[in-house]
Amino acid sequence: MTQQFRVQALVMALLLSGVIGAGGFHNRLVASSPAADETVSATPEQVRLWFAEPPVPRLSGIALWTIGPDSTRLKLEKVAATDTSVSVAAKVPGPLSPGEYRIRWRTASEDGHVIRGWFDFRISP
Repeated sequence: MTQQFRVQALVMALLLSGVIGAGGFHNRLVASSPAADETVSATPEQVRLWFAEPPVPRLSGIALWTIGPDSTRLKLEKVAATDTSVSVAAKVPGPLSPGEYRIRWRTASEDGHVIRGWFDFRISP
């Protein structure tokens, strides 16, 4: 068996076993509150994000936007660490009107790789 074939076989075995693959080396969002596409009955006290690996709070950001023709960015408090090492949160400073909202987020883990994403949620009337 040639050296090149051994390396290719090892890479394929790792890919198939799930040790490496898409997202295998970098952080990813695993949960949020409010959750993606969730309808809540009242303004959430905070937006909280959980990741597969510990995020770096100073490299993290959470933005809240209204959805609609007059889309507006709303003020959240600064992103902070939480009671678990794999989540960050930002407090919502006041009541929100019923409607649709978009959370845009970004973070980095210790490897310095920045990831971003977004999801929507609704507040019912």
